[in-house]
Amino acid sequence: MRSLIVLVLLGVVLAAAAPSPFQPTVRQPGPARQDHGRRGEVSGGIDRQKGVGTVVHGRGSGDAWVSRDGNTRVNVGGHYGRVVSGPAKGAKDYGGHVNLEHRF
Repeated sequence: MRSLIVLVLLGVVLAAAAPSPFQPTVRQPGPARQDHGRRGEVSGGIDRQKGVGTVVHGRGSGDAWVSRDGNTRVNVGGHYGRVVSGPAKGAKDYGGHVNLEHRF
């Protein structure tokens, strides 16, 4: 499961960094949109939680696909956390999401 989370996070980072082949080359008529490009984020940290211990965590998300007009996008992401020391040592928290967004 850990390798799946790492693969998802790596894919998110690469998808967010890669230029989108779906960018329009000419301006489309209609209301202007400010964010036609792909977007993404990666974060992580180390926290000490009373009664739990030291928790190492990371998360990432990014656009996997954006339509030519920028009105529709698919965003994927995941998170992983693990208690590395303390009373709850070894406890894990992980998950992921796929989100479809369309602007009317």
